[in-house]
Amino acid sequence: LHGEQDFEYRRPIRPGDTLRFRSRTKEVFEKQGKRGGTMLFVIGETEFKNQHGEIVAYMRNTAIETSGPVQA
Repeated sequence: LHGEQDFEYRRPIRPGDTLRFRSRTKEVFEKQGKRGGTMLFVIGETEFKNQHGEIVAYMRNTAIETSGPVQA
C-alpha cells in the first residue's frame, strides 16, 4: 500500500538543470493493524542534487505491506 508521500524543496529547480538522485531506506518497523494483521512500514527518502552538487529537494514516502488481506 502507498502510505504517504511528501516533498521538501530546498532550492529552486530551473529549466535546464540536470538532477541526480539517491534513494535510501530510512526506517523499517512493524505495527499491529486493526483490519489487516501485522503491517510492515518502510520509510524511504530520495535526495535530489543539481549539476552543481547542491541539494535541491527531498522526497519522502511510506510503503505499507500487510500480512493478510485488508478487511473493509
